[in-house]
Amino acid sequence: AWIKPKSTGLDWEIILFKGADKNVGSDQYSYILRLISTGLPQFGLNISEYGSDTVSGDSSLINNTWYYLVGTYNGTTMSLYVNGQINNSKSRSGDITIDSQDLYIGGFSDDEFNGTIDEVKIYNRSLSPEQIWANYNAGLAGLNSNILVNNETAFGNDYLCSVTPNDGYQDGTTKNSTAKSLTNIVPAVTAPAFTPTTVVTTDNIN
Repeated sequence: AWIKPKSTGLDWEIILFKGADKNVGSDQYSYILRLISTGLPQFGLNISEYGSDTVSGDSSLINNTWYYLVGTYNGTTMSLYVNGQINNSKSRSGDITIDSQDLYIGGFSDDEFNGTIDEVKIYNRSLSPEQIWANYNAGLAGLNSNILVNNETAFGNDYLCSVTPNDGYQDGTTKNSTAKSLTNIVPAVTAPAFTPTTVVTTDNIN
């Protein structure tokens, strides 16, 4: 998510909160992205092997400044990224506790975010550092962050390009390209051909 806080360091501020049916550890959430009372960004999960756990940033955020915050978990490591760069991480394993409780953006209970939140995204996979860096730079340039870096692709998967027109008020019908599959085939290399076949040289250039 992109955020622009206005009052860091005064209270806990929820950016994103997914509730849980019951406490797992000390906190009742499945996952959370927030600012803690010292102004540090924090990413938290409830993981089956550990209960509630968090990783916090190493410096407080500055008011009225845009930041790009990302939390990831790949089954072995939970990480917090600030402005496209990894800021803190810890080794963890286990499944994230997920249930039917609501998802909240911008606040939960009395922990409301004071500022602007934009482009909140939740993925069904853990993004690579390269993908997060690419998304951050796309946002800085005002470009669409729906890009895919090469190490996010895999052999055997199908990929296509989707275009959705928008007139500034509503989306039109999405059009998809023909799907392309990645196959693990070594490209054939033919014998190189040089033109001209005879090298022309001179040792008297004026």
